[in-house]
Amino acid sequence: MSFQDQTYIFFMKSQKYFLSGFTNRARGYFIKQIKIIIRTYQISKQFVLYVVPSLLKEQVIFVMIKLILAKNQLINIGCTFNNFL
Repeated sequence: MSFQDQTYIFFMKSQKYFLSGFTNRARGYFIKQIKIIIRTYQISKQFVLYVVPSLLKEQVIFVMIKLILAKNQLINIGCTFNNFL
């Protein structure tokens, strides 16, 4: 499975999400991380995650996330997915 250069994830207040380019296992792990982030930063408004995946080595994907909040604050989050794709 190949990544596009950039993938957008929209995570709404209603907890509905769209996450493309991931297997179900990776998606579940990713959503878990997002929920931890929401609790940590007490995020209640909808936001956009800007994801730039890059291949570090075989079957290891590092994903850098830019979290864009209402006040244009940016939070950079790194997630490593090993053998998820």
